[in-house]
Amino acid sequence: MAAVIILVSLGALAARHLLSHGGQTATLEISSPSVKKIIPLDGSFNGTIMIRAEDGGFNLVEVRGKAARVKDADCPDRLCVRQGWLSKPGDQAVCLPHRLVVRIRGDREEEVHGISQ
Repeated sequence: MAAVIILVSLGALAARHLLSHGGQTATLEISSPSVKKIIPLDGSFNGTIMIRAEDGGFNLVEVRGKAARVKDADCPDRLCVRQGWLSKPGDQAVCLPHRLVVRIRGDREEEVHGISQ
């Protein structure tokens, strides 16, 4: 009996996850003073995008499948690089020295951030 309850609970959790994340059209939004790009994250584009900052610096954004990251940058703290892979709506990496925001957008933004869960 306990096994049946566990299986039903797991099935309900899986269905909830699929319904809450399924059907989203995720896009990658790259925004800086010099660049504004929106790229669909549907797996059709894989590659890197070099973003030149107004101060002569750079950020290298990599897109692979349905995820993106700031792969490299010459800013002093490199916090944007340390953010790692972005894959869910609401995920973002920000480079303050270069005034760059890389964000995943979707039909529904996440209501609760991972930090507060």
